[in-house]
Amino acid sequence: MQASNFIEFTDFNAPITEDRTFSGYIDILDGQQIVVGGMIKSKQTEVENKVPFLGDIPLIGSFFRSTETITENSEVVILITPHIVDMQNENDIEKLKQKADEWRHNGSKEMQPES
Repeated sequence: MQASNFIEFTDFNAPITEDRTFSGYIDILDGQQIVVGGMIKSKQTEVENKVPFLGDIPLIGSFFRSTETITENSEVVILITPHIVDMQNENDIEKLKQKADEWRHNGSKEMQPES
């Protein structure tokens, strides 16, 4: 499983991305939901605030400026609910096609189990 996010563009308009990858193995039953988490990211940014011109004066400029460190934490959590499809069963194949069409046309990010 891989999670990517866009950071910025280079001078040549090529995107810079950051990738996080998770690899693992788990045994679960049909329709049983699992949670994949723990992909944690911490980003620190230092911001300088200053009074224009006065903050740039040598020696006394430090009285007119301040720096602050901002920490941003994020975690990717993914919920997965697998369903076994018997490719020999026409009914299962038709249900799968219908779910895929619904997902594609509605832009939904999750497929709901049948009642």
